[in-house]
Amino acid sequence: MFVNSTEGKNTYILEERDCTEKLQKKYETVMCLGNGYLGMRSAFCEEIPEQTRLTLIAGLYDKQPREEEELIPLPDVTSLSIVAEGEKISPLHKNSSEYSRSLNVRNGLLTYQYRYSPKDKDGSLWVKHRRFASMAQKHLVMLETDIVSDGDFQLELISSVNARITVNGTQHTFEEERTVLDNDLLWYGGRAVVAGTQFRVGSRMKIYVNGAERKGIQRYSTERRIVSSTARIRLSKGDELKIVRYATYYTANDTDWTGNDEDIVEITDSICQKDFEKLLYESEREWEKLWQNCDISIESDDATENLKIRLAMYHMIIMCPWHDSKVSIAAKGLTGMGYAGHVFWDCEIFNLPFFSYTQPLAARNLCTYRYHTLDGARRKARQYGYAGAMYPWESASISGDEQCPKFKNYSPDNTPRRVTCGDIEQHVVCDVAYGVYSYGQITEDREFMKKYGFEILFETAAFWLSRLEYNEQKDRYEIRQITGPDEYKEYVDNDVFTNYMVAWNLKTALNEIDILASEDTQAYNTLDKRLGLAELANAIGQKLPKLYLPSINDDGLVPQNDTYLTLKQIDLTKYKKSCINRLIYRDYSLKEIGDLMVSKQADLIQLFALMPNLFPSDIVKKNFDFYEDKCIHDSSLSLSAFATVAARLGEIEIAHGFFKGALDTDFGESSILCNEGIHAANCGGIWQTVVFGFAGIGVLEGNLIIEPHLPSEWRNISIRLNWRGCELLISLDKKSVTVESLNGKEIFVFISGKEICVNGKATVNY
Repeated sequence: MFVNSTEGKNTYILEERDCTEKLQKKYETVMCLGNGYLGMRSAFCEEIPEQTRLTLIAGLYDKQPREEEELIPLPDVTSLSIVAEGEKISPLHKNSSEYSRSLNVRNGLLTYQYRYSPKDKDGSLWVKHRRFASMAQKHLVMLETDIVSDGDFQLELISSVNARITVNGTQHTFEEERTVLDNDLLWYGGRAVVAGTQFRVGSRMKIYVNGAERKGIQRYSTERRIVSSTARIRLSKGDELKIVRYATYYTANDTDWTGNDEDIVEITDSICQKDFEKLLYESEREWEKLWQNCDISIESDDATENLKIRLAMYHMIIMCPWHDSKVSIAAKGLTGMGYAGHVFWDCEIFNLPFFSYTQPLAARNLCTYRYHTLDGARRKARQYGYAGAMYPWESASISGDEQCPKFKNYSPDNTPRRVTCGDIEQHVVCDVAYGVYSYGQITEDREFMKKYGFEILFETAAFWLSRLEYNEQKDRYEIRQITGPDEYKEYVDNDVFTNYMVAWNLKTALNEIDILASEDTQAYNTLDKRLGLAELANAIGQKLPKLYLPSINDDGLVPQNDTYLTLKQIDLTKYKKSCINRLIYRDYSLKEIGDLMVSKQADLIQLFALMPNLFPSDIVKKNFDFYEDKCIHDSSLSLSAFATVAARLGEIEIAHGFFKGALDTDFGESSILCNEGIHAANCGGIWQTVVFGFAGIGVLEGNLIIEPHLPSEWRNISIRLNWRGCELLISLDKKSVTVESLNGKEIFVFISGKEICVNGKATVNY
């Protein structure tokens, strides 16, 4: 059950009050902890059937023969078996009650508690666990357990470092060392089987009874891939037992890795001198800085909406690799093994805008990752016979090589089918360029663009020039045999999303070449020598004017591709109303779906979301209605795009309906779609709907604009943004917009068409 703590007064706290096995995987995901370096699913410390213990480190991949790279689960440190009078207890035990679990997204603290009351014994145990991944010290995870006894109990506590975690049965690590070092430090060392990347995990348990530390009571054991500690304690009525566990993770990919285990042990020892509260406070200070840059506050009739929006932002924060530009955001972040930890177009189109507008340094890292993988994109282009850079559909390590699997089971009869995304879903190429270039526009980081960004922009343009096919009969260039974001339509010609994004890629590259040539000859000459900018500009000038762009037909529709409007129509009511994801696969194969006028997500609506001024509003509205009728929203990326476009059209209630659907994809009370990990792109889409849709914030001809479209239930909203170095607090209600420059920098903003100079604070009625 999703509720706001204190009946809606605190919209930073998510609380669960009913403990059921059915929803455990969902809550493990939604309440996942992380700091960008590591992610830890919020499984219980106690043993629960079907729960998934999982700790992932950003960028730590391995690859089995004939398989793709995937994230490596590192040893689990969360397990704490509590045995009371010979019986293992847990929140799901038949004698447990008064359960609650909460996640405070403001400081990343997970808390859960319950009372255990055995029927054949007087007294009970009140058990409370707290846990956080430190935002101040990226390698650190802290776990604390308080047990208050209302009776006499003999307890046995078993804590471990467990390296038996696999991915669908695949073990990705070799064991190098498992032992116990001085001062009760459980120590485990290993390395990735193929990549050979070393890692070290240390865990120390301190035990206190009524405030006094009990030393020397732990006994150790080692089994294959496990090192554990056992302590036995007798509690009397009124006694309070506190167990504090410190855990540190290090890998050879870390910039602070020295290769010397003694260095890690020394750091861990120094951390263990501080108590749980002190380390939590240090982490909270870093969280406070992050929220100061990005928070959104809404006063509305439904306080749970603000909580869910903050949950989406929380997840983007904990999946962002603040520490390293050689790592990016996976489709499931670090919350699960869905998509093997691979990076898609989701990052640039859905997640990157949040960071570009709120955490520019983090956004720079994400963009730089694509520069590190540029050589891999060049190799892929050559493999397919093209020039420039062809970014993989699925990326992982900085090798930049394609990680899309070759086969999956799509058909109702479960027969293997070739996965073609890595071959023909090429819009990712211009998506990467779009995201990187947008970062440069939002931040005015010209230094980054000259050093990294323009090379991505120009090399992706070079790819598209070689990819275009000339139709001599119609005297135009086309893009044939392609798949757009609507993956129900494979091998189509002239997908509307792809063609327009390619046109943007080529036009923007040509424009920036001209600017560099006239304004920064040194940067131009450097890139020209390496990439041949003069030849590139000449080729764009010849082909771009003849690139076919699907246009408005006699019915006022823009065709999604050359054949979409000729496909067979069927009644989609069954699929549009169903809460079962991809129900259509039970009735049709993917090939059969390709022949139907049905969309997983609508390519044209996604294009409208990125380019709101591409067509007149009446045309946008007509096409919105048409394609929504054909869309069954089987992609988690779909609802937020429809919500954003509807809000801009002034269809506020329709937009709000789609928005609620996006919120409930992962954060709905009974949704289990996120069992295998959060939908990272949907988290970004939620933020974009609020900021770009309802608040109407955007960029037009290089200017920041605000065109509010608030839902009727929202009385006011405040948003923290960073625009070209200016820290902004934007507050909106039903009648006015107030823009405040928090760092004193002067900017110009267009509010409902009025140009306003903001030097401090300005309010405009609309």
